Amino acid sequence: PEETGEKPETEEQKGAITASFEEQNKDKPTSEAPEANKPAELASPTSFLRTWPVSLVNVENLQDEPFDKKAPTIRALISEIVNTCKEIGNVNHLFRDHVSAFAMSQSAANIADEPAKLADFAAAVSGGEMEEAQAVLASLNVEERLSKALEVIKKEHMNAQLSSKISKDVESKIQKRQREYWLMEQMKGIRRELGLESDGKDKLVESFKEKANKLAMPEQVKKVFDEEVNKLAHLEPAASEFNVTRNYLDWLTQIPWGQRSAENFGIQNARTVLDEDHHGLKDVKDRILEFIAVGKLRGTVEGKILCMVGPPGVGKTSIGKSIARALNRQYYRFSVGGLTDVAEIKGHRRTYVGALPGRIIQALKKCQTENPLVLIDEVDKIGRGVQGDPSSALLELLDPEQNSSFLDHYMDVPVDLSKVLFVCTANMTDTIPRPLLDRMEMIELSGYVSDEKMAIADRYLAPQAKEMSGLKDVDVNLDKEAIMELINKYCRESGVRNLKKQIEKVYRKSALNIIQDLGEDVLSEDKALTEEGKEAQEEAKKDDTEVKDTPPEEQMDRETTEKPRVAMKVPDSVHVQVTRENLKDYVGPPIFTADRLYETTPPGVTMGLA
Repeated sequence: PEETGEKPETEEQKGAITASFEEQNKDKPTSEAPEANKPAELASPTSFLRTWPVSLVNVENLQDEPFDKKAPTIRALISEIVNTCKEIGNVNHLFRDHVSAFAMSQSAANIADEPAKLADFAAAVSGGEMEEAQAVLASLNVEERLSKALEVIKKEHMNAQLSSKISKDVESKIQKRQREYWLMEQMKGIRRELGLESDGKDKLVESFKEKANKLAMPEQVKKVFDEEVNKLAHLEPAASEFNVTRNYLDWLTQIPWGQRSAENFGIQNARTVLDEDHHGLKDVKDRILEFIAVGKLRGTVEGKILCMVGPPGVGKTSIGKSIARALNRQYYRFSVGGLTDVAEIKGHRRTYVGALPGRIIQALKKCQTENPLVLIDEVDKIGRGVQGDPSSALLELLDPEQNSSFLDHYMDVPVDLSKVLFVCTANMTDTIPRPLLDRMEMIELSGYVSDEKMAIADRYLAPQAKEMSGLKDVDVNLDKEAIMELINKYCRESGVRNLKKQIEKVYRKSALNIIQDLGEDVLSEDKALTEEGKEAQEEAKKDDTEVKDTPPEEQMDRETTEKPRVAMKVPDSVHVQVTRENLKDYVGPPIFTADRLYETTPPGVTMGLA
């Protein structure tokens, strides 16, 4: 064979980590390539590549440093790695499969004969950092490699133990919940089979049916009730629709279907009751007596819509309660002043969360009768907003031809309001919409004259103010001349509201003068407190003066006392007389000093022009 320019590699040159990038002559004709196929060149498998423009790299395999297989340190490290792998295999089944595959692939009968491969395997199967595994593989000292591999496998063991602990904790919690759930379900089933306990839903359905049987529901309402009860029976208690249906059935069974209070048709009794509570108001009293007389002749009473119009303080609101007492009807009052939401009258749709019926349905529920007296206060001050016009919603409510089948948005069933007596109050009719005004029967209430104010103050206002001031059993007398002085020079408005305030002021001032004249020795603080009051005072002294947070309700075990003090007994020797002369000491100087500004109008002044 012909010699080539290459020299055979010696044993020392084999494995030398060198890389030679030899660029061949690109201009060499390709025709020379067949000439390179000579027997000498065929001795090297890669010699033919030298004729082509490629790079050649010489690679050397790393050799481990010499070591003694029987060295105690190496044997101890091998034993510890093997034991750690077994422990991980007991916890992690996937790791156990890796160990089995590694053991089967070894050519040596004893794994201790190849400690380097054991270290490489331990680093490869661990889930540690990439740098740690690379450090194990790059170490040529077998003892050092085993030590690093043991460190990596120990970390893997700790991670496996932690993962196993977390898994066991989660499984135990899940098993405990599942066990409790199944036991509770079995216990419910056993009790249900034995008849010891029925489902709460069954009791709820039975209670609704019992309530419905006591009511005279119309046929249409009864049909809706049956549908909702059947729907409730097939719903799960945890479903959101369950609470909506239950609340609807609760309202449906609390409306007094067919239940009415027994009315009193006694004319004399009604006159007596009305006169006891109010002086004057002849037009209102006559209209109520006419209402009773018609009902007595017909044997039944239909609902009416009355509207009392008058200045403030003449008794429009308070007369409503007296009318209810005279007719033996339940009384319900609500104000529509400033109302801007139609839902307050006609309710919300059931699709909304927290929906409720309107105020009329709430009135029927509270009164528990179909024929209450409903007082709608301040009907002339209804507002209007983006939620609609409440005055338009009152048209159906206050129309005798339509309110026999009033439809609330929440109830969605017709409700009969034809037996309800509606009484509205207003200060003026200018702001009331014309269609609403036509549906009401107007009763004008004029202001009181001086004689009527005098009678009202003497019969109603003065005794009430005296009792509220704590002077019920004390000799404090307000002369009629003093009352007339209050009417003429302090209170000239149409009503008696301001007169009531002035009379209360007189009695409060009298109470203050009595306490100041008697002094504190008559009833000291120690004698005034009851036993409960003393205990509360002692307990308050024990507390710090610092401002503290309010404790939770369950930690507040103090009980409030209703009457912690004893009423003071005023001696019989105390006499107070309020006359026309000393009236200004109680209420100040007069506001109106003359009946008119001018006896004779001067030039340039005309009466009646502003």
